[in-house]
Amino acid sequence: MITFYDLDDLVKHDLGKYTDSLLGYNFLTKTGSLMVVGNAGVGKSKWTGHLAFSAALGRDFLGMKVHRPVSVLYVQAEDVKEDLAESVQGFVKHDLKSDPVAVKNLKANLNIATVVGITGDDFIRLLDKTCEKLHPEVLILDPLLAFMGCDLVDQGAVTKFLRVQLAQIAHRHNCALICVHHARKDKGTGASIERAFGGIEFGAFFRGVIDLSSDPRDYRSVQMKVAKRQRQLGLKDGLGNQVDSLNLRMGTDGVHWSINDQLSPFDLGPASGRPPKAAKTVTDKTIEEALAAGLKGKEVVSEVVKKHGYSPKQAQRLVKAKS
Repeated sequence: MITFYDLDDLVKHDLGKYTDSLLGYNFLTKTGSLMVVGNAGVGKSKWTGHLAFSAALGRDFLGMKVHRPVSVLYVQAEDVKEDLAESVQGFVKHDLKSDPVAVKNLKANLNIATVVGITGDDFIRLLDKTCEKLHPEVLILDPLLAFMGCDLVDQGAVTKFLRVQLAQIAHRHNCALICVHHARKDKGTGASIERAFGGIEFGAFFRGVIDLSSDPRDYRSVQMKVAKRQRQLGLKDGLGNQVDSLNLRMGTDGVHWSINDQLSPFDLGPASGRPPKAAKTVTDKTIEEALAAGLKGKEVVSEVVKKHGYSPKQAQRLVKAKS
């Protein structure tokens, strides 16, 4: 497949309308791609499921702009019916407040399918036929590893699946791709695109990458980092500030997600560590309020320690940077 563009059309194209954007600001568009990467058990499927539900209704999701309702085909291989029901029921209860009209609209725009035992060329043929029948605007594969049927460190095989077969599916059916993928155990918890299990092609092929990691001290506290194309996503925290990462919280009363603007276990690292931006917005507000109240020096530091649990050394550094 080859596409030529008229130069005059590119010069006149209005970049500010985001007419082709589905998520963020040209972060995910038709024929574009997003990889959601994370360690086993972090909640990748639960997170991606709720993104799918939100996209189907045109609802913003965890600080990410969703421009309009889209038809979604969610193809998964690992969750049983009870897992899927738990995700759907949590979303319906907490996000939709059990509104029957919203549930009806969700049903109209969402298809969920489980595929097992079909990989490689056979899977691509099945996917092609399914997309021909359902015409999804967003196609989700969860996890990618279940459908490839090849050695993930074989760059030639990976390139064929991603850039030849899967990319042609996206272009042929004019849909966006969201693929869930496992992280490599030897790459720590950083938001590097190299965290993806397998060859370098994974980080190179996908237009956007979102990295999820959970804290071992509290598995319901999840950090979401935008590892690729941060500017185009335009992620915002609970206070409306643009950030590259968010602290999230998975609910206990049914599966649901929320932005955690308060202190999370991720902020309780060693004294020399740098606090994440999402927590910094909250500490900045505390510092500003303390200064406005006439507090000075050690008094302001004491307020940050008391309210947010930072060590005196961490709090002193934050106050110095803000004063």
